Amino acid sequence: MHTYNPHTQATSRSVNLLGALALATMDKLRDEPANTLTTRAALLALSKYPGGSIDALRANLGLSHPATVRVVAGLMHAGLLTKTTGTDRRSVALNLTPEGHRAVAHALHQRQQALSQMLLPLSGRELFQFETLALKILWNETHDAAHALKICRLCDEADCLAKGCPVECKELGQAQPR
Repeated sequence: MHTYNPHTQATSRSVNLLGALALATMDKLRDEPANTLTTRAALLALSKYPGGSIDALRANLGLSHPATVRVVAGLMHAGLLTKTTGTDRRSVALNLTPEGHRAVAHALHQRQQALSQMLLPLSGRELFQFETLALKILWNETHDAAHALKICRLCDEADCLAKGCPVECKELGQAQPR
């Protein structure tokens, strides 16, 4: 039986459990064959920040400029994205097409389905405990605005922002939400 000792650091088992949970979660998210995680992250970023530049998208995705250009080209080829002249002649503004918006809605629905399944075994009390722990971990893991964008790149932010997103709060210098 696992006993609680407030003076100990994370055990090897705790580290393993967190790592396994992270991998299981990513595996669930990768199971959507129609779009890669990078494609979905790009679509979600562009839905949150329409008219953004390739450089802004690059920062959000954590990719090199050439890799981001390839992602943009693939999205344009698939009819999910348009590219127009940006704020100056050297930049471009990226916007989703109607098909791109449908792809975002589909990606968010698939994500909701997959991750909800993972939480099914938890009781209401356990879900509350899970949220409390996740809030604390995510608030402490957020380093700056760019990191915040990367952490939440696959999130459906509406509900989380309304209730207090720990990543957004940390980024803005606010207290950890409860």
